[in-house]
Amino acid sequence: MATLVGIDLGAHTVKVAVMEGRLGKVQLKDYRVRALAHGEEEPGEAAIAALSGLLGELGLEDTVTYAIGAPGQNVSVRSVSLPFAAADRIQKTLAFELEGYVPFDLDDFVLDHRIHPNEHGARVLCGLAPKDGIRALLGRLAAVGVDPKHVVLDADVLGTFADRDGGVQAIVDVGHDRTLVAITRGNEHLTVRTLSVGGRALTQALVDELGLEWRDAEGEKHAASLGSAPLAVAEWEEDEQTQPGMLRQKDAAGVDTVLKAALGPLFAQLRSTLIAAEDELGHGIDEVLLTGGTASLEGLSGLLADNLGVPVRRVDVSPEADDLGDAGRFALAHALALRAAGMTGGQEIQFRHGEFAYKGDIAMLRTALGFGLVAALMFCVVGTGLFALRTVQYQSEIGAVEEQIAASLLETFPDVSQDKANDPTMARAIMLEKTTEVVEKVDALGATVGGEPPTLVTLKEISEALPKADEAKVDVKELTISNTGVSMKAETTGYEAAASIEAGLRDNTRFKSAKKADEKKLGDGISFSLSIPFEEEEAEEVDG
Repeated sequence: MATLVGIDLGAHTVKVAVMEGRLGKVQLKDYRVRALAHGEEEPGEAAIAALSGLLGELGLEDTVTYAIGAPGQNVSVRSVSLPFAAADRIQKTLAFELEGYVPFDLDDFVLDHRIHPNEHGARVLCGLAPKDGIRALLGRLAAVGVDPKHVVLDADVLGTFADRDGGVQAIVDVGHDRTLVAITRGNEHLTVRTLSVGGRALTQALVDELGLEWRDAEGEKHAASLGSAPLAVAEWEEDEQTQPGMLRQKDAAGVDTVLKAALGPLFAQLRSTLIAAEDELGHGIDEVLLTGGTASLEGLSGLLADNLGVPVRRVDVSPEADDLGDAGRFALAHALALRAAGMTGGQEIQFRHGEFAYKGDIAMLRTALGFGLVAALMFCVVGTGLFALRTVQYQSEIGAVEEQIAASLLETFPDVSQDKANDPTMARAIMLEKTTEVVEKVDALGATVGGEPPTLVTLKEISEALPKADEAKVDVKELTISNTGVSMKAETTGYEAAASIEAGLRDNTRFKSAKKADEKKLGDGISFSLSIPFEEEEAEEVDG
């Protein structure tokens, strides 16, 4: 069973989403959130300390796969048009093309890209994250025992909430001090943007206009109803007010009116961002999906729809998030946990490569086995040299060592014959061959396995479901486990014992269709066969 954790290091709160993966199926286990003091920088020491506290509360085991978002405000996103779409050619020429787009040294940045083929060649979406920033983030996380397998552009992972059969959608996550925008078309993640305004601006407006304390302003903001007051605000273009609106007097303006006015810059930036994306992509925006902590403000969806002229609805994160309230605040952590599980399609721009490539437990095991192989080779060389140089003096010791090697070889690899194990040269050759095979299998396993192998899990559950030996003795002669079911041939003490074995397996929900057949008298006992078909849904999960 794999444990998967998505981490959202926000400027206002730190959130984690915990999921469990088993047999190709992912199940949500928990959400946790911890608030930061007003004014903390993202992702500063306070955020890392809060994360450490949350992980301590969860009591996770060592085998955890983490995913975290690289803050979009620290990542430069560029779109490059090329007259070809071949991945190898793009890989070779992209850095040279980017030099004309960015005013900094590319060697100081981690570059990842995504290719969008078109009739003219390809549009390549590039993300450049400062190496110093990624290095500092990984260092802070390592200090609290977190080594994320995935460090992805935060806005990009929000594309997992898009409708797979929908049109062009903009997923908008309004956070505390930034707003993330991911634009998708069905399964394709088209582009992303990060806006430098969020819910903090609304709270600050209440502090400035109504003279509230920060904590009181936060409470008033989340209790407001934006649909209850007329929208009388200035006109905005980006962050600039282009036409004076109604003046808000501290003693006359209500909370709702102040909030609506403070939404002007956010709405202006969103509108210009979506218009620019439509021009770049050649596609109109059909719908906006709203999420993030600020998305819970009552009436915000309606105001945004009126301002943008397109339908707006909230993202359905999960029933568990709904139960906790303000479900949108968990959206990014939820999407990152799905990325850790490999459930998002893997299109996201990723910064764990090159010098920041993820090593992980499999890599460490492979390294350990590699050292073991070197040690075995050194032992062989040293042993052979000693045999040649000091045959007489150490004859008895060498003989004892060779006996130990033979015994260890036979114990570890029972299929090796006694004659081969007793031959020192053959034994050493077999050890090297077997060790190399293990290293190759571990390499293959590292690319495919995120938890316990499904076949071993099924075998374990069968063993646990069988009656105890003092209740019904069973001797399994043949056992076949496939994606569609389990079949076995076995012997037991009598018909009553066979029925007990069948009943025990049926008590397990996975084996409820177990059925015995071909019962035949065999000496003092009987032989029989058992078939356990899996349900169609479970077979699909095993395939996954």
